Amino acid sequence: MDRREFFKSSIIAALAARVLSDTALARGQSQAAVAPPPRRLIMDAYSRHLHWLRTADEIAEAAIEMTCGGVNPTIQSYPGHIDPAKVSQELPQFVRTMQKHGLRVKQVRGGNATDVSAPNLEAMIGTMGQLGVTHYWIGTDNYDLSKPVMPQLDAIKLKVERFVKLNQKHGTTLMYHTRAGSGSVGSVVWDLLYVMKDFDPKHVGFHWDTGHMSHHASNMWELLMRTAGPYVAGMGWKDRSWQQNLGLLGEGGPYRGQQQAAAEAGGRGAGGGGRGGGGGRSVPLPLAGNAFARGGGWNSPYVPMGMGLVDIFRYATVMRDIGFDGPMELEAEYANGGSENGSDKLTLPRLQVIGSMKRDVLTIRAAFEQSGTGLTV
Repeated sequence: MDRREFFKSSIIAALAARVLSDTALARGQSQAAVAPPPRRLIMDAYSRHLHWLRTADEIAEAAIEMTCGGVNPTIQSYPGHIDPAKVSQELPQFVRTMQKHGLRVKQVRGGNATDVSAPNLEAMIGTMGQLGVTHYWIGTDNYDLSKPVMPQLDAIKLKVERFVKLNQKHGTTLMYHTRAGSGSVGSVVWDLLYVMKDFDPKHVGFHWDTGHMSHHASNMWELLMRTAGPYVAGMGWKDRSWQQNLGLLGEGGPYRGQQQAAAEAGGRGAGGGGRGGGGGRSVPLPLAGNAFARGGGWNSPYVPMGMGLVDIFRYATVMRDIGFDGPMELEAEYANGGSENGSDKLTLPRLQVIGSMKRDVLTIRAAFEQSGTGLTV
């Protein structure tokens, strides 16, 4: 090895050692080296998609129809299933009803609070601790993109520290949902990992959203998940696809060409001198819509599991390698009779709505069984 290569390898080694010097992250890397024994993960029904059912028994019956092993209840104002102001009474009743049906409650979805001082939040966490409900996810902090980012993360670290102290007291774990969008804290993972690495992953971590993380392309989400490994505390399963609408002359899909567009516009721009038909324009000014030249008019709609970008087989491999053993729930946010939006009324038959979500669960289960990882759902 010549001197240049020696220095290059030394620098890379020093950087790697620096990144892995954190105890929790280093532990995650060692977990990836030795695969854990086969184990079963449990899929919860997310009660937001069951707001059209109002009793705990009805929710339990629907979860069983979907072949789920647990329920993640919403502790939110109506149509949430548990009133935040009555959480100390209603959450124990809900948990007992689920247990009566053979279902577990391992996690809850609280409101949109982002600080421990929020009303009813400590009551919720304390009640969870008494019941053995260990995980919860609540609101998402947002960046002010007109200001420097790092000072904002340092401020969030102080908030996380207060949550960790509360979670240490009650034996609970706060999960930060990985939402999409540049303004959402945690959307790129590295930002919250900078915050979390100073805290025990027993008490704070990521609530990994497979749909939102699909925006990081087919390979980048895996690198992010492997890096964050010990802090991936829970998962929300959803799928997304891509579609394009340029918004030109009302057309959807790729632009079809100047001459065809002009003809369909009634011949505008067909006459006159000069190249391209003189002064005529096939695209009127101002440009139609707001998608033109703004990322090519691409958007990412939700779709049923297995019909979009989410590689369930690859997820099974990564989850095995990082030793994931947290709660999971199905988040069916594609059009499904209003259930996707947490509505308390359906516009489709119950059988169709439940059947669509059951198909999602079975799709995930089949992929895990065929993945060869030893993980089952």
